[in-house]
Amino acid sequence: MALVVTSWNLQGSAGPDIEAVADHLRRVGCDVALVQEVQRRQARGLARTLGARSCSWGFKHWPVRTRPEGMAILGISRSVQGTDTVGLTARWRIWSWRRRIVQFAHLDGLRLINIHLSPQDVESLREHELARVLHRAARDRSNARLMAGDFNARPNAALFAALTAAGLRDAWVVARPDSANAGATHWSARDRGRRAPTRRIDYVWVSPDITIERADLPRYGSDGYEIYPKLSDHLPLTVTLDVE
Repeated sequence: MALVVTSWNLQGSAGPDIEAVADHLRRVGCDVALVQEVQRRQARGLARTLGARSCSWGFKHWPVRTRPEGMAILGISRSVQGTDTVGLTARWRIWSWRRRIVQFAHLDGLRLINIHLSPQDVESLREHELARVLHRAARDRSNARLMAGDFNARPNAALFAALTAAGLRDAWVVARPDSANAGATHWSARDRGRRAPTRRIDYVWVSPDITIERADLPRYGSDGYEIYPKLSDHLPLTVTLDVE
C-alpha cells in the first residue's frame, strides 16, 4: 500500500489560513494528515476543504481566551478508523497548556500514532510520556506502526533510544542519510520568517515492515516558501511510504 503521510503542528491559536494549508496537502498528494495544535473547527474546515473521508479530532486543553485546542487525524484519500484519544500528562487539568494527549488510529492494518510531547525544558517528562505511548502500542496486534508529530526534542535526545529499541526508524534519516543533520522544522520566535528553521523537533518514525521512499520539507528559498512562516511556526513534514 503506497501512502503519503504529513505531520504538521499548525499553531491553531494563531489562526492559520486553512485554504493555504489544504493547498499544501493537495500539492504533496497527502493521503493521511496527523495534525497537532489545531482547533476543532479548523480540523473540520480542513477536512471539508479537502473532501476528506474521515476526520477525528481530540481535545487537548481549553485556553479560555481562544477556542479549545487539540489534535486531529485526517483520512484524506483513505478513511482512518477507530481513533482513540488518550491523556498523557496533567490529564485532569483541562485549562492547562501543559496537558498532553496522544491519538491512536487504524488504517488497513497500519497503526497510526499522533503525538505531541511536553516542551523541551522537561526531558524526563517527555521520556515518561513516550514510554506510556510505547507500552500501549506494544499491546496492539498491528505489526506496522507509524508514530508522527511534535516530539519537542532534538535528534540527539535520549528519549529516541526508546524508539530505536522498539524497532522504529526515523524516516528522515533513512530517506536522507546524507542530510541527517538537516530536516529542521521549527523556528524560534525571533527567526520566524527571517531565515530557515534551525530546530528539528518534528518526526515520523516507522516500523521495519514499512518501506520509506521519501521524506520532504518545504525548501527554504523555493517558490512559494514565504507562505509557510505565515501559516505556523512549524514546517509540514511529509513522508512517502510503502506499507506491506
